[in-house]
Amino acid sequence: MHPNLIYDIGAHVGEDTAYYLAKGFDVVAAEANPVLYKGLTERFAKEITAGRLTVLGVGVCDRSGTGTFYSNDKKEGWSSLLKETKATTRFTHVELEVELMPLSHILAAHGTPYYLKIDIEGAEFAAISTLDPAKPLPVFLSFEIYIDWQGIIDRLTMLGFDRFQLVRQGEEFLKPPPTPSREGAFVDIAFSGHHTGNFGRDLPQTWLTLTGLEAAMADLAEFKANYPRDLTKVWHDIHACRSDALAALQSDAPRSHG
Repeated sequence: MHPNLIYDIGAHVGEDTAYYLAKGFDVVAAEANPVLYKGLTERFAKEITAGRLTVLGVGVCDRSGTGTFYSNDKKEGWSSLLKETKATTRFTHVELEVELMPLSHILAAHGTPYYLKIDIEGAEFAAISTLDPAKPLPVFLSFEIYIDWQGIIDRLTMLGFDRFQLVRQGEEFLKPPPTPSREGAFVDIAFSGHHTGNFGRDLPQTWLTLTGLEAAMADLAEFKANYPRDLTKVWHDIHACRSDALAALQSDAPRSHG
């Protein structure tokens, strides 16, 4: 595991990548949308040249080759490798042929990150399913919740992840970074709807056991069943870690990177 490395899988326009770089971490970012990929290479040209950032123009999943990427014309963040998602069911879309790469291949080529952020609109399970319990794993991992969240949690549990946090997304709900930061340098930032927000030991909530997470998810399902507004405005991430790794980190001094 590389303690100074973060993966941004589903980098979109690069807001999370910029935050991780500002905190002093090196980053491997992956983005399937060719237009957004080009924008990332232009926005972060200096960091790429300096060797602090690698940008991959691939769709991350569980296989190699090529596949169809469904690019939503109005909401770029809804675009997906999966057809029956918001990518195609809301507004119009175009179909693009993109290169595919298993998440395990990226780890083999670039190393195991400290924190693995995955936001790929429904393809999270396919990507996570390639992680090998016999090989080094990230300390922290997060993914956006879809209907297959339970399958992802089952897989993560098998991999040894046993502590979780449920984090509501959106600029109204993401907590500001704590000061001092326990994950890299403090960055004074107001998170937007394009950010994933805090990670690792900077998360503001208490880590839950699997039972606690399942209870929180049941409460969330009840909330959504009674929510009077558009549910596309209500989305959450699950963050996961291993209790043994977390305990070892809790006794450390804050980790500063630049």
